[in-house]
Amino acid sequence: MTQAQFLNTLKILLSINPHLVPGMATGHKIRFERDPARFYIKADDTTADRLWAMIEARQPGGSASASANAAKETKNED
Repeated sequence: MTQAQFLNTLKILLSINPHLVPGMATGHKIRFERDPARFYIKADDTTADRLWAMIEARQPGGSASASANAAKETKNED
């Protein structure tokens, strides 16, 4: 990963609206809004995977299907 790719990933993470993350509890949304990077580092695997899917979908050349897959996983868990 290059410095530019890392910077882009951080920018994407900081731009994610926590209310659009599938299955994220209200308390987690508040923590994410305060400090997205720290939240991601400490997130459980499922939440981190959902956030990563959103990041990947927004990367240049990223797949919009990554977000759809994260949403499907949420529906399957319910």
